[in-house]
Amino acid sequence: MGGRIDDLVALGYEESVERLMNASDGNRLPDHLVWRYHHEQSGLMGATNPAAYWLYKLIGKEDSLTEKMALFWHGIFATGYNKLSQGRALANQIRMFREFGRGNFRDLLVELSKDPAMIAWLDNNDNHRGSINENYGRELLELFSMGVGHYSEDDIKEAARAFTGWTIGNTEYMALRAERDSIWPYGRLAWHYEYKEDDHDDGEKHFLGESGYFGGEDIEDIIVKQPATARFIARHMYSFFVKDEPAVPQWPYVEPQDPEAIDLLEKTYFESGYDIESMLKVLLTSDFFRSRECWYKRIKNPPSVEGWHEGLEWVDTGTLVERINFSSGQLGQEKYQGVKLILDNISNDLADGVSGEDLLDRCLEELGYLEIGEDTRVILEDVANEG
Repeated sequence: MGGRIDDLVALGYEESVERLMNASDGNRLPDHLVWRYHHEQSGLMGATNPAAYWLYKLIGKEDSLTEKMALFWHGIFATGYNKLSQGRALANQIRMFREFGRGNFRDLLVELSKDPAMIAWLDNNDNHRGSINENYGRELLELFSMGVGHYSEDDIKEAARAFTGWTIGNTEYMALRAERDSIWPYGRLAWHYEYKEDDHDDGEKHFLGESGYFGGEDIEDIIVKQPATARFIARHMYSFFVKDEPAVPQWPYVEPQDPEAIDLLEKTYFESGYDIESMLKVLLTSDFFRSRECWYKRIKNPPSVEGWHEGLEWVDTGTLVERINFSSGQLGQEKYQGVKLILDNISNDLADGVSGEDLLDRCLEELGYLEIGEDTRVILEDVANEG
């Protein structure tokens, strides 16, 4: 890792961003190697194997930004195994995020609405002509695109009508949880999207001020045009890549930390024709992203149905101690290749008899240019000088 960082420093910032955004699709941990030691991950049947397989992708892909964006969308378009009991469907959803997550937002919404994991998660397979289920229509507006306060209850109902008939093939197997799977050991049923025209409400609909004989894709055409959608995506990207924003439910009442940054991302969203890649490029090359003011402003947390709860609300005295213990336990393992590399980098840069102050600075630099308080610095310098 140290060598790769040195290479990027030599390239310069702009060229490093270009390399990041145009990385090859190579994989330092190819599937055949993963499956040799973890054969159960080729089937992706249970709850843990798909997650472990994705972890290999996250740490092994050359194109790390695409994997990062898949994680970004997974945090917004939240689904989970506890309801689906279908690891393969969840793994396929992540594959879809890889393919569409850096492209046009309208296309991504269409693919999301056709995704079997999302259809089952938000019950659109129970959304029928003459008997609508509002779950997906509500979440599409509230949590996936616009946010609270920018639509009415009638808009939710009209969206639900438009998505009637968007379901999973062989939905008769969806009636009972036990019937979602084929007989083992032949693996899981491959859920697939199916449009049932005879179950679609083809009547006139009135949605966000527009009227017509809308289907699901028409609804998404209207959604992506809304200023609220541009702002919603911009705040999510800022919170994920730059600084923790307040929790999503607070967004209608709390202004962004950096309104100019959000305005820039919103402008790019519209000027590029809803292109996520263009927003990424602007964000990664912006002054607000490169500023030291955003250092150490992100705290990573577990997900909920409304996405990933962020920030200080997840950190308390118990979890903070757990994080410290985990970090110290990992860094204390000198046999680990990464730890050995850190130690070698430090020892190669420092001469014998180096001061405790210089040693501490070099350690903080190797761990990510960490900044510490003055009281902590005094204690660590004393420890370093004693050694």
